[in-house]
Parts: sequence; structure tokens; C-alpha cells
Amino acid sequence: MRQEEATLVYKTHRGNRIIGVKIRFNKGLISLFKQHKFRWSQTNKFWYVPDTPENRKRITSMLATGQLKPKQKPPQQLIDKPEKEKKPPRVITKKQVQALLATTANLKHKSILSLIYWAGLRVSELLNLRKKDVNFKAKLIYVPGGAKGSKGKTAILDGAMVALLQQYLGVYKPNFWLFEGLGGKCNYSNSSINAMLKRMCKKANIPIITAHSLRLARME
Repeated sequence: MRQEEATLVYKTHRGNRIIGVKIRFNKGLISLFKQHKFRWSQTNKFWYVPDTPENRKRITSMLATGQLKPKQKPPQQLIDKPEKEKKPPRVITKKQVQALLATTANLKHKSILSLIYWAGLRVSELLNLRKKDVNFKAKLIYVPGGAKGSKGKTAILDGAMVALLQQYLGVYKPNFWLFEGLGGKCNYSNSSINAMLKRMCKKANIPIITAHSLRLARME
């Protein structure tokens, strides 16, 4: 089979991700495409297969053996890379959480980390809390729903958490959001929380964790 110049295409076709191959008429190569269940797109004028790891390897093999000669550099998506192993989030012990909170001297920072831990809040939930969402009398905090239509929920606060939040509000006096950034013009940011948490973990001499891991520590 002679070597055939091909234009490789990586795109969405009829709602699905595909890998397309544009070639001049080549009876032998077309026969090979059909064996591997390539389909012809009359609209795009190319042969294509679903974008799967198996098909990426197949096209990469055709390039490596010289059956196909790309007119351009193959799309990055065709380079088959091993999937990264998903590591479970690092979870610290309750003793390490106590060390973390004890080391955090800043009242706002201590309130943020304590609320993530004790109420099991996601960072996105924490950042959307308003002053009016805290009901000190009932020892409850209302967590508004997310932007994707998720329903709101209510979290119970213990006496220590209530006292900490009351102290925090008395000192910082936020305007609207429960936790506001510099100047009180916006709520706190995700990056600020994780950067602060990293510093506090180092200071407490415990493994560096994310806010998500701190939330999970309560569930252990």
C-alpha cells in the first residue's frame, strides 16, 4: 500500500467528538478504513471514527508505519497519553485539625476554616454565605443553593462555632457577605482561602491539604 498524504481533523461531528482523516482516493487505504469501522462524512468529505483511546492508537500506528503521511503536525489530542491516576483527597486526623485551628490566630481565617470543618461546607458554599444566613438564636446557618440549580440546605452550628462567628462579626463587621475581601466590596476568593490554608498547614506542621480535604476530615 502506497503512502498517502492525509489531513487529520479533531472536531465535533453530530454532537460527538471524532477523529477525521482527509485523503485522496486510495482503494487500499479506504478498504483498511472500512475494516476498522471508519465512516464517510459526505458533508465534511473525510473518513472518521469516534475519538477513543483505541482509535487514537490505531491512527498513530498508521502514521508510525507510514500508511498515512500527515500534511500538518498531528493534533495534540492524537498523542496518546496515559491517564493520570486519580489520587484520593488527603484527609487529616481530628488531632491535626485541632492543631491547625489552634495555630490559626487570625480571627477571620479561624472562622473560615472552622466553618468549613464543622459545617462540612464546600468552598463555593462558604463564599456565597451572607450575614443574614446565620441564625444565632436557632444555631443554624442557611447555605444558599448553587448557580446550577442545586437546592439550599441548613447546617447546624455548635456552641463554640456560634461564639466564634459572633466574635468575628463583632470585630470585622462585614457589610453583606459573611466573609468579605479587602475593602468589603466583594466576598472572599477561593484562591485566598487555599493559599491561607497552605500557610497554616505549614505553620501547624501537618500535611498540606485543600479546603475540600478539611471538609472531608469532619466525616471521618
